Amino acid sequence: MAFAENAADRYIATMSTQPSTTGRIALRVIAPTLAFGALTGAAFAAWVEKGSDMLMALAANGMAWCF
Repeated sequence: MAFAENAADRYIATMSTQPSTTGRIALRVIAPTLAFGALTGAAFAAWVEKGSDMLMALAANGMAWCF
């Protein structure tokens, strides 16, 4: 049974050195989600701060109701 014991040892050693795919999947999901959230948050903050000025500028040009 030396062959079986040797194969089991190799299997366990190989399994313990396999890279985790959970971290990569989480990174692929979380990073774009955070980037999208930051982008939309910045756009919303700019709209809250400068929204009335944007609307008045469009109204002055006669384009306020084209959007």
